[in-house]
Amino acid sequence: MTSRSDQYLAMSPAHKMAVAFARILRGAGIEVPLDSVIIFVGALSKVGLENRDDVYWAAYATLIRRHEDTQIFDRAFAIFWDQLIAVDTSTYEQETESVTLLIDGEDTNNDESNTEQIDDDENTITLRFSSVESLREKDFAAYSDAELREAEQFMASLKLAGPPKRSLRLQKTNGKGSRHDIRRTMRAVLRNDGEPIER
Repeated sequence: MTSRSDQYLAMSPAHKMAVAFARILRGAGIEVPLDSVIIFVGALSKVGLENRDDVYWAAYATLIRRHEDTQIFDRAFAIFWDQLIAVDTSTYEQETESVTLLIDGEDTNNDESNTEQIDDDENTITLRFSSVESLREKDFAAYSDAELREAEQFMASLKLAGPPKRSLRLQKTNGKGSRHDIRRTMRAVLRNDGEPIER
């Protein structure tokens, strides 16, 4: 079982920065929910940690929910950014990680030899997806003939509607309910020469 400190050390620089800054904001009295921190990490992965303005606006857009918190946020960000610059920025450079994508259903002999080669490198992440999962993200134009057939089979197996349900408008009522009874209405129309009004 890994401790919290081990999990923190395994985080990327963007994760570490986001968690540290969220703690500072919470300490300053700003409500920062966990989902906002997760979105902030995603924003940092897009904008990077190099440009102060990019990081500021990514943090502001994802972590601030009330306009009243802007002054506190500005002060907290200025202090945090100055401390971040004072720390050796080389510690925040990301290591290169290679990602290997293995799709289930492919030739298993090749998979075994590939996994042996992959295990030698510590910075390699191996991901496995079923063929249906890989088709979900792939563009239709990039499908091979076999993938098109598989996608057609998958789409044919989807149920797009629930079972048919009898409409409440077609059920008999005793005349005192709020539901509409078509049979009773049509009988009244025929009795009253085409007008569904009782005289």
